[in-house]
Amino acid sequence: MIETGRMSPAICLGLRKSGVNVVCIDARQAHQSLKAMKANKTDPHDAAGLAQLARTSFYKEVHVKSPAAHGVGSMITARGHLVEARVRLDNMIRGLCATFGYRPGVGRERPSSNASWKHPTSLVLAKRLLRC
Repeated sequence: MIETGRMSPAICLGLRKSGVNVVCIDARQAHQSLKAMKANKTDPHDAAGLAQLARTSFYKEVHVKSPAAHGVGSMITARGHLVEARVRLDNMIRGLCATFGYRPGVGRERPSSNASWKHPTSLVLAKRLLRC
């Protein structure tokens, strides 16, 4: 028996590949059950409490997702963080340019021929801002 957590999918799937029968249980429900036993929060007490839950069958088994499903979820999360970082960077550059009186065009669209990005000073400023 193993509780849900950050490493539980890898541990659970690895043990199952080795032929060990593993049950993954909901950590919140296990926590509430162990809290009712009034034991100190230590690893030996947790192990004894989980063994008691296994003996009494008082647990809720949860599904462990496949590595492919975890990969897809990780890619979606990473993409969300990258989009958020790009938007934050775009907004920071816009704010800095506004301080000097320049208004860049709408994001991701091509600026029109009369856009302020055509101004040589704004190009120099943008190059200085983006220099690492």
